[in-house]
Amino acid sequence: MAKALLEKAHTHAAEGHALVFAILLYDERTPGTRKALRDRDYVDALHRVSGDRVVVFIIRDGISRSSKKDVNQDSYTPSAASLNQSFSGLLLELCKQRIDLRYPALLIFQVQNMEVSEFLIAEMGGGETAEEFFLKAKKYVERLTYAVSAVSPENFENGQEIFALAEGEIESLQWEIRILKLGGLLRPIISALRKGIT
Repeated sequence: MAKALLEKAHTHAAEGHALVFAILLYDERTPGTRKALRDRDYVDALHRVSGDRVVVFIIRDGISRSSKKDVNQDSYTPSAASLNQSFSGLLLELCKQRIDLRYPALLIFQVQNMEVSEFLIAEMGGGETAEEFFLKAKKYVERLTYAVSAVSPENFENGQEIFALAEGEIESLQWEIRILKLGGLLRPIISALRKGIT
């Protein structure tokens, strides 16, 4: 599986079709996530959002079989009993590091000489429904696409700088999400304090 992904990514990069790649890793045992990524409309929307500078691969865990297979949708059948261990095995092959995951996650990477040259794991946090999951995944892909959309063709060879743009945008998004969550947690406390003061 790792070799096939690297070959696809290398081909896209060599033909100038992509600057950054992402693999959407998820647990098919989560109904909302599974439903979203089996719905052709959701998958097509993610591919449209990714534009022509980002390629998003959707990796299924292989626990559940699919009747249709898309060019960028592959199935990874785990050899280990644990889903986390199996995807960690795939990531070990790709990134040469053992990585513990919380699903869903987005592996953002670049390929150089048929190897992953740079990578970032963005844990996206879950969504209970297909719509919640899709909106979260879409937001990550949009921000990744935005980060590399202004790179001009004469700079396509500047892999490290391009990856730094992508990494910075994703880290910024994660901080925004944390701040919004904190605001949501603080709102009832502030409201209670205001009621106690008056």
